[in-house]
Amino acid sequence: MAERNFLQLYPSRRIPQADPSIDFNDPAQKIPTPCDHRGLIVVEALVSAVKGTVAPSYRWSGRRTVHHLYYYEDLYPSRPFSADNPRAFRDLPPHIVSVPKDFEEWCEKVMLPADVPDPEVRTTCLRAWSIARGLYRMASYSIRTERQANRRVDQLGNESGLIWRNPGDTDEAAVERMADRFVKQMSGFELHMEWNAGIPEDYRYIDVNASPEEAARQLGRCVVRRSRDLWRPLVLAA
Repeated sequence: MAERNFLQLYPSRRIPQADPSIDFNDPAQKIPTPCDHRGLIVVEALVSAVKGTVAPSYRWSGRRTVHHLYYYEDLYPSRPFSADNPRAFRDLPPHIVSVPKDFEEWCEKVMLPADVPDPEVRTTCLRAWSIARGLYRMASYSIRTERQANRRVDQLGNESGLIWRNPGDTDEAAVERMADRFVKQMSGFELHMEWNAGIPEDYRYIDVNASPEEAARQLGRCVVRRSRDLWRPLVLAA
């Protein structure tokens, strides 16, 4: 792939280098993106590496942008009908970060892009994320149904508090129907936990012994977000 002229691509703020003698327009002087044994980017190490090339007095701008950790887009073609879809791997929320615009520009100027991970790594990441989303959904549903059933038990005899009551239902029938729904949702949660146990440990988003409450709390931090927020610690920590 031809080397890109970052000075033309990003004619933005001048960023003072920590070491002005380094010419980051020379590919040989760029910094390799830090990756783990799977070939996946270590985000904290990447941030430290980028910050280490900038003068300590520099303050990142408040302009926020969304940055794909795995660039360039043309290295990750879309294969929507394949288990190995490089574009879907690239677009996973854990692989997208919210950063200051000048941080993104500088990152792509000073760092070498990570090598494209192996197909097995990509497909495992996609499956782990799919299972995590299913676990979060099942855990949330089961918690909500259990709370509604418990609330209905407390409200027996109060017509205004009926939940999911069909015409002709008794209060007990309404509660029993919610209990059945809860059992089905717990079965779905347990099935997803079995799938989760089949994923290599270092790919899992949740412990295999987590309860629905723990799964909903822990997974909610990542599943419901479209990207990881690095903007706040970079800008507000200055």
